[in-house]
Amino acid sequence: MTISRRSFLKTAGASVSVALLPLSLRAQNAAGRVVVIGAGFGGGTAAKYLRLWSPRVQVTVIEPAASYYSCVLSNVYYPGVIELDFLQTPYTGLAGRGIEMIRDTAVHVDTGAHQVSLAGGGTVSYDKLVVAPGIDFLFPPGLDKQAASTLVPHAWNNVREQAPLLRSMLLAMPDGGTFVETVPLAPYRCPPAPYERACMVAAYFRRAKPRSKVVILDANPGIVAKPGTFRQAFDVTYAGLVEYYPGVSVVSVHPEARSITTSAGTVQAGVLNVIPPQRAGEIAFAAGLVTDGRWVGVNSRTFESTAADDVFVVGDSNGSRAGKSGHFANSEGKLVASAIGAQLAGEPENPTPMLSNVCFSAITLEKASWFTNHMALSGGALVAIPASVAESPPTTDNFEDMFGWARNLWADSLR
Repeated sequence: MTISRRSFLKTAGASVSVALLPLSLRAQNAAGRVVVIGAGFGGGTAAKYLRLWSPRVQVTVIEPAASYYSCVLSNVYYPGVIELDFLQTPYTGLAGRGIEMIRDTAVHVDTGAHQVSLAGGGTVSYDKLVVAPGIDFLFPPGLDKQAASTLVPHAWNNVREQAPLLRSMLLAMPDGGTFVETVPLAPYRCPPAPYERACMVAAYFRRAKPRSKVVILDANPGIVAKPGTFRQAFDVTYAGLVEYYPGVSVVSVHPEARSITTSAGTVQAGVLNVIPPQRAGEIAFAAGLVTDGRWVGVNSRTFESTAADDVFVVGDSNGSRAGKSGHFANSEGKLVASAIGAQLAGEPENPTPMLSNVCFSAITLEKASWFTNHMALSGGALVAIPASVAESPPTTDNFEDMFGWARNLWADSLR
């Protein structure tokens, strides 16, 4: 399907702001206390829209950080298109809406007693709980959390610390070195992001270190997202700079040697970027919410946990059919805010919810592509709406629009 740029941008804006408004004003009569664990795209959006749609509800957010650093758009940081502060959104916007912000870490949830225990001591009670902890990692042999934070950065979360570390390694690598990036088996956070990162590193090499190269070792049988766009980028745009190998899995990592043993042999790197397989955030395990060993099962109509009553899971930790993207998490946050408001008001939830997703990917330092797909509830499951599935080839207009999309997403989720 093709879609005009103007129509796409109109759809993208609507999907952020109005696609999931409550069916009526009934939620304004809702009352109770909602606790939100984690203030990323999903948790922040749920907290914000609960205050907007159900102003009598007391909303408390448990989040250890003072600001959110976005993974969205972080790949353009590596070639120097933006600086790190561009990715930062302080939580003052949420606090200014009357949301109680607790600077602490949730370590346990008693779903029977409806209480959350904090690392700093004490508990917080709730009527409804939103769990939005993002991802955690399944580190391969030889790569533990400490090694990943210093010698082999993944830069797949904790952008504030991980991204500068990876960038410093790229800057320090001699011309003629090799950047080796691994892609885990899907599902993982942001399907196109590993390939976008490879493009941004290749763009930097072409400008500053033309004798260097990028090697992508993908555990999947092929490119997971936007395959045509990225295949063209690897084979044509960055021909001679990028080598892509599908079906190659990581067996073990040797951090100090900057090498990995793979199903295809041992690979040496100048800079090694192992993106580990992922699972739900630790608090989801501590709360007993994980249902398949990695992810949290949810009711596709409300995103309520299938393992515990009055607990809702948004963002990357849930095991729904929705992709693990920032835009989908934002959309899920609105769906949950609507469902919680309805439940607290003693009314039925929206029987026909929709989710929206837009994803931009930088391909060069001047061009970006986008992909959009919206989902609706059908037969108890979320399914893609065929008319919403569209993709644009890389253009300079898209590169400019990418920054507006990200700013809108941050503002809609966190301010």
